[in-house]
Amino acid sequence: MVVLGVFSILVLTFYKSITMVQAGNVMMEHHNRVNTKCQHTLNRLVRLVSSSVRLYGENSEGRALLDILKGVNSEILPDSKLPVLKPDGIMEKDPVTSRSTGNCLLLLQADRPYGYKAEGGTEEFIRIDVYRILAIYLKRKATTNEALSKRPDGLDLAVFRSAPLLDRSQVEALQNEEEKERLLKMAYKERDVRLLFDTREPVLEALAEIDKEGVIQQDPPQPFVIPGNPINGRKDRFAHLPISVATNGAPAQYGVARFSQRAIEGTGFPHGFEARVIGGAGSRQILLHLTMVMPSTTGELTYADLTSMAVAKDF
Repeated sequence: MVVLGVFSILVLTFYKSITMVQAGNVMMEHHNRVNTKCQHTLNRLVRLVSSSVRLYGENSEGRALLDILKGVNSEILPDSKLPVLKPDGIMEKDPVTSRSTGNCLLLLQADRPYGYKAEGGTEEFIRIDVYRILAIYLKRKATTNEALSKRPDGLDLAVFRSAPLLDRSQVEALQNEEEKERLLKMAYKERDVRLLFDTREPVLEALAEIDKEGVIQQDPPQPFVIPGNPINGRKDRFAHLPISVATNGAPAQYGVARFSQRAIEGTGFPHGFEARVIGGAGSRQILLHLTMVMPSTTGELTYADLTSMAVAKDF
């Protein structure tokens, strides 16, 4: 009986040790997975932001452009804010009385230019810049309906990528009207271009629509709607993963609202994605902060809290 008792205690101790080791391995695996995904996501965002030719901030221009991106308004968190573009300053937490940090980004990205060889026996090669609008924002995951302040997870990070936009100022600078019409017709056919965009004008005056014959419409339907690209026009980063962007419901020690004051009104701000921009148009520094969370099968939560820096300029 004594031997059986000692043997039972040894078996129980061994079993508990194995269980603790397995739990530790699972926790380490979750920690590595969520941190790896967080770093990959930040690296992707840094590449996107660094390739921008213009950043839009929290002002009438930025809001006007955000409002005409097809489908974005229907899913972006209503209390989302663009960062304030500050020409100077340092990367520090916003004071209580003012806000510079945002939790979404809006930028103009240069795409592969459109090249067209002029007709009429000339050797002139016409090159027109092509742009796309990119919006990076928070949205609810499909499985999340309850108040975001009552749960630490449930947010996705979406990336909207617009259809191609031809540089309107370069098109209008062409003197030959027949050549201009022929170029637009070919761009419509070969690159699926439907809209022209003038980077020098206010957003609501910058757009123009063309038809399949290459004619600029003088009285297009208003307001303009900028569609997403037919392929990969909008992508949810974590739609089919157990990983989420952390919400305001996550404990403060895990990194939410590291650079902005936490607000709980409405859908809340900033949650687990923050963007802060300093520097003039010729050299902007963009700080990107991301807090992610992944629940385990036992209900325990694993967090990742990482920050990256991107550099861009407005052209």
